[in-house]
Order: sequence, then C-alpha cells, then structure tokens
Amino acid sequence: CPSLCDGKDALSLSEVSACRSAMDYGHVRAFLESNAWHRVGYYFESYLQSLLKTDESVENLRHSVQVFDGKQTLGELDFIYEQGGITRHLEVALKFYLYFTPEHRSGSHFMGPNARDNFEKKWEKLKKKQLPFGVAHFPEVDESRALVLGQIFYHPKDVLPTRLPTEMNPDHRRGVWIYASELDWFSRFEDDVTAAILAKPFWLGAPQAADTIPVAELVRELDAHFSERDHPLLVSVMKGEEELERVFVVSDRWPDS
Repeated sequence: CPSLCDGKDALSLSEVSACRSAMDYGHVRAFLESNAWHRVGYYFESYLQSLLKTDESVENLRHSVQVFDGKQTLGELDFIYEQGGITRHLEVALKFYLYFTPEHRSGSHFMGPNARDNFEKKWEKLKKKQLPFGVAHFPEVDESRALVLGQIFYHPKDVLPTRLPTEMNPDHRRGVWIYASELDWFSRFEDDVTAAILAKPFWLGAPQAADTIPVAELVRELDAHFSERDHPLLVSVMKGEEELERVFVVSDRWPDS
C-alpha cells in the first residue's frame, strides 16, 4: 500500500527495496514461533527484515540495534544498513487510524483503534525523537528516514476531510469503520460475499477465500463479541479471492472505551 507519510523524512516501500521475488521468510517464521507473535508491528518488522536481507543491494544489515550508556539502555534503532553508497538508519511503523469527525481531546481527528494513539503523535515522535537518535549515536549514518505504512478508515456517514495533517500522504489506502450498533451496514453485500475477522498479527493481507464465512454469520460473531467486550475488530470482506472492503468495527463507547 502507499506510504501514510510523504514528508522529507519519509520513504515509500519501493524506495526502501524493489526486491519482491525469492524472499527469505525465515525471520517471519522465527517471529511466529516467538512470544511476540501477536504484535502487528513486530510482524511487520520481521517481514521487512526478510525483504532487506534478500535484497542484493543491501549490505551490512543490522536489526534492533540497541544503544547503551554503560548498563543503561538509551534506545533501539529498527534498522541500519548500507545501500547505494549510503548508510541509512530506518525506522518502520505499520499504523491503522480511524477518522473521527469531532476533534478528540488529544487534538487529533485520526485516532488509533486504541485512542491513546493518533497520527500526529506518532509522526512527531518519529521525526523529533526516533530519527535524530540514529544520527546522534552512529556517526557512520548518512541519513535517518521512516517507512510508515498502513491504512486510514472513514465512517460511511462522514464527508472526507478537505484538510489532512501535515505530511500525511493524501493518496493513502482507505477503509471503513463502523460502530458495533451499526452492523446492519454489512447488509449491503450480496449473498456470494464472505468475510473474516483478521486475527493479530495478520493484519497485512487478506484471508484466503476458504477461511471466510457468510456475512450473516460474521454479523452474529461480531454481535456476540461486542455484547461482552469492547476491543475493536478488523474485518476483511471478500468476493472469491478479491477483497472488497477492509472494515474496523469498534465499540459504541470508542474512542473513550
């Protein structure tokens, strides 16, 4: 998908690596055997590690580079590597934000499923804290850049915003979000459409058609979930092998839940 950010500090996936074939998925498999298997961000990092390791233009790749002051850990860099004659420090993030029309008390309209997170907060942390950290502690680093992928979800009753946060890519990937009390929204789909709840960490791709269920059955599962719990669920709506829509369903108490 396109990058979520398009500022001077941001890179797209194609700028990071054009390599797509013969990837070594060893790091991904190792991740799935670790205790962090449910963490979407770590899964994304393991994918990128496999991508960069397979790319012949990348040399001296280091991942999860810790910085110490004596016995105290000051921080950690996602990646340092050489490519095209430069040494790059790369910070990566995979983010999902929901456009919330009333301005939240945080001052943002683009909230995470966990509303303590928002686009502006994450991007400012990357630019002002994480990226300068690499150049400050590794003199060999020529540039520090960020790769931020993900998706913005919009409520079907809202008008798309005419103004976006500074350095948000206007061509970002879009999805839909609805409240748990609005499950009748799914009735728009025809009988041959199926769907699946995407379990963490598998939020990067769509499910196989064989793993989906009829939309009516999905609605019953969602209704049962939100009758007992508040945490949001990500849904993929499929027609055969094609994904028609990506949908976040949130509690009626979101973003305050």
